[in-house]
Amino acid sequence: MAVKTANAAITYAKGQSSKPSKNWNNLCLQFVRTCFGVAAKHPNAKKAWEATTKKHKTTNASSIPAGVPVWFKTGTVNWHVAISTGNGNCYSTDVGGRGKVGLITINGLCKAWGITLLGWSEDINGVTVYKAPAASPKPPASKPKPKPTTPTIPVKRPVLVGTVSVRDLKEARYADPPKSGTSLGPHANQVFTMETALAKTKWLAAKYVDGHYGESTVGDGSRGYGGVKGFQKKHARASNPDGWLGKLELTKLFLLAGMRVRVTD
Repeated sequence: MAVKTANAAITYAKGQSSKPSKNWNNLCLQFVRTCFGVAAKHPNAKKAWEATTKKHKTTNASSIPAGVPVWFKTGTVNWHVAISTGNGNCYSTDVGGRGKVGLITINGLCKAWGITLLGWSEDINGVTVYKAPAASPKPPASKPKPKPTTPTIPVKRPVLVGTVSVRDLKEARYADPPKSGTSLGPHANQVFTMETALAKTKWLAAKYVDGHYGESTVGDGSRGYGGVKGFQKKHARASNPDGWLGKLELTKLFLLAGMRVRVTD
């Protein structure tokens, strides 16, 4: 006898509810095993439940899959079994009259008969009748988006030039980009030339001679490495130095540094 699929077993049970092939009075185990095409083995539902090897005990009728035996404990020694149709329903013998097969909710059957739901099983009379649905394939894991990287800004080495402009150096004084992580400004070579002169005259430490018109180049006006402001205080007698040099101041700076650099407006 070939074992029927869950859908075929339910179809058979449905057919017995409309056109029964026999009187199913007190033949619940025979009815359910016949739905699945399984041969006789145990005398009653109690013995058959105890013999199942793939029990799923539950009191939640809605969790029971379609097309499996559903087992109940009754007040008699025989107990009861029906076939689930899913969504908390089942086909059972002796529903709608003695010997008849009817569709009823599992909870409704328990209430009407005063019986207790035990659960469901994957097998009956030693034969597996339940086939778990294939798991849906998991979607491929999305690859993490690469973190944006900060582009490396190429830094050109400034060089000495023979001419500097007061206007360009003043612009650099107020518009030069911050030193850290930035490229050099458009007047870096002129700034570098002025810084070299400041270093030669001890107004700027050599490590700050880099083409950036930064805070160290502007200086604080002190005598020791006081930057442009220090030079202004010393040689231009400026009481409130602004950190950039005029034409005469630049000319004097390059002269003191021993550098031949032309200064323009």
